[in-house]
Amino acid sequence: MKIEGGRQGRKPMKAHLEKIDNARKLAHAVESRYLQIEGTPDSMTLDDVVWEVANANDVSFQKVKDAYKVHAKAIRRELETLGVLKGVKITRS
Repeated sequence: MKIEGGRQGRKPMKAHLEKIDNARKLAHAVESRYLQIEGTPDSMTLDDVVWEVANANDVSFQKVKDAYKVHAKAIRRELETLGVLKGVKITRS
């Protein structure tokens, strides 16, 4: 499985997997918060939600935005498969 890495100076696979998991966690947080407030009187833009998640997790805005950009389509597909979404399209700012 090569979980501990291969050669000298190479990062262990465990560190790589942790990085992916953290990115997914941030992307899920953005998606769930955005869907939670969608259509309410206090609607926020996607950038506002990204700022909120970045501040809550003490990471940079760009890190959260990049994580969301990478994982958003997969998260949407999962939610559609589970029946939570019915092919809802969102507008981005």
